[in-house]
Amino acid sequence: MPRIKIRCKRLKHVDLLIYDSVGLENVKGSVGHAVKWGVLEVRDVEINIHPIVLINYLAVVQTWLTSKVNKKVDFDLRTALELALIKARRPKLVVTNIDNSRRFSTLSRAYNKATFIAVQNAFRTDEVNDIAKYMRVTNFFCFGAETVDRYIKAGCKIDNYVVLGSLRNGLYRQAHPGNREKRYDLCFVSQYKPARFEESMPSLRKTSLQLLEYSERYCLENGKNLVIAGNAKDKKLPYEYRYYLENLHNRKTNFIPNNNQSFSSYRTIDESEVTVVINSTIGYESLARGQKILFCNFSNDSYYDVPGKYRDGIWSLRGDDVTYEDFSHRLDNLFKMTPKAWNSLVREMAEYFVHEDRERLEQDDLAEHLTHFLNEPRCSVIG
Repeated sequence: MPRIKIRCKRLKHVDLLIYDSVGLENVKGSVGHAVKWGVLEVRDVEINIHPIVLINYLAVVQTWLTSKVNKKVDFDLRTALELALIKARRPKLVVTNIDNSRRFSTLSRAYNKATFIAVQNAFRTDEVNDIAKYMRVTNFFCFGAETVDRYIKAGCKIDNYVVLGSLRNGLYRQAHPGNREKRYDLCFVSQYKPARFEESMPSLRKTSLQLLEYSERYCLENGKNLVIAGNAKDKKLPYEYRYYLENLHNRKTNFIPNNNQSFSSYRTIDESEVTVVINSTIGYESLARGQKILFCNFSNDSYYDVPGKYRDGIWSLRGDDVTYEDFSHRLDNLFKMTPKAWNSLVREMAEYFVHEDRERLEQDDLAEHLTHFLNEPRCSVIG
């Protein structure tokens, strides 16, 4: 449950307002030093009792209660409070990296004195059908053409799509330019979270254990080393570490904890010859960078498949009848394949899922768009 915070503070006007501090480090890389910007914290409920904010809040509620137009969007008192805080700060531009936020979509329709931009932060498959009923943000900067096709098919009411690529991928490429020396043979990308494995996603847990078992066996039989790119953050890390200690047989396996600041998982994948993953976003991002990625779904749940027309290919193994021999044979082929041969096979598929311009960073592209909106005399909703 969100906490309720009460304060009385006059809010400074800003040109750019970042909605939610989660993902803040991603968006900040595209904000110029001369831009006045601020953050709207939305994980907790903030009640600011400063007179200016209270006046805005009462005006928002009154407008909502008397307007027939605004009732076409999902609106509640918490959204009204956030709208009052936005109005008090008078931004020209409101940006979020929480692209599937219901309230952000509503706010983008309810306030026409700022441009709203949602920047995609994760790859989404079947769950798009569930969020389509409220996914109507005015401007959506997304990974690739696959996202556009999927969201349109699901019925999302988005006005403007911009294919940006992965912002996180661009920040990694800026921090660690050039090719990295290979240190590991096989990388296993962890998708461990306690709630996922113990409660909500039994198929993910089952596939993870089988994939880990196959990966360990392959490395032992072929004299190769294995590294695990960790997933858990902060307080959850001890649980993840204990989980792999309990399920690993080879104590020489390397485990690299997840560290967003140092891009640990991206570096580990780039330092590995081949990477196996189930359906993590980082698999598609790394594929765009030219890495050899094998997506593995050892269940019959299509949620974990590579979606659409690229479901099957040299990059994919799926089904509960996949044997160790199938897995071993596929890895043999991937290890023998040259990077040039690999990229000739997957280039089209990789670009479809995550656009990447080798000559231009995604954050620079986003910065150009932000500058354009900020320099407009008066920003308004597109559409």
